Amino acid sequence: MLLIDLLRSISNLILMKNNNYSVKSIAIFFASMMMFTSCSQYDNENNSDELSKSNSHNKYERLLTDEDINQIGVSHNENLDLLFVNHPQNLLDVKERALSLYDGDELTEEDLDNYFEVANQFNMGYLTSIITEAESDFVNPALLIEKLNEINEINEIMNKTELIAHENNTREQLVGVDLDTYLIVSTVFQFSGDFWSTKFPEASPVVVQGWREADGISAAIGFFTLAAAFSAISAVGVATGGTGVIATVTIVASLLNIGAFAALASIWSAFD
Repeated sequence: MLLIDLLRSISNLILMKNNNYSVKSIAIFFASMMMFTSCSQYDNENNSDELSKSNSHNKYERLLTDEDINQIGVSHNENLDLLFVNHPQNLLDVKERALSLYDGDELTEEDLDNYFEVANQFNMGYLTSIITEAESDFVNPALLIEKLNEINEINEIMNKTELIAHENNTREQLVGVDLDTYLIVSTVFQFSGDFWSTKFPEASPVVVQGWREADGISAAIGFFTLAAAFSAISAVGVATGGTGVIATVTIVASLLNIGAFAALASIWSAFD
């Protein structure tokens, strides 16, 4: 886990001296490091199953299968269930449960604190900024962003049928990594909406929609992070948003499977 230790050190350095570093410079560094890192650094079995190991990747080809993506949604809901086992009442309870639950994945309190500090940036604007900055990694970034914005406007609680119909239509328009990204967000939207509307039926659709958004966007960011480690997908390297975000996201997403990483985002939103 030497790479994770290095990332933690760099994250702390960025947090202390952020004015000395441009986002673009940090982006190039992280993108390069992630692309040339051995896949053996990421030995979480769930992550290894989700992505095919390769040194390069044709963006016109998908990295994940439909089954892989559906499993991310399943894992997301399973992890939310696990995070609720101790009936959390606030973020401190959530943090204690997460540290206990992911202790075997070497997640530390500092990692989690740093993650929660930036988790409020996990919205559609954040995701589309990553795609815009890393447009060469995608086949048709403008169309991908258009489709992501469309599903984000669908009130999933009231219009799940509309969300599924949009997904079926979009399958005919996107290919490769673009389709992977869209399907991850759409699938987690569906799973997340089911979870939160059942767990908190009294919550307003607007509130639940915000929790769902945090889930879907963080799932996509987790996918970018792992894709950067397994192939020449550098999107994680340009995760914009400022101080320490890149390092923090890279650390936590690398330690946990995509579903677990996404679950942390919405439970933070629910208790913040």
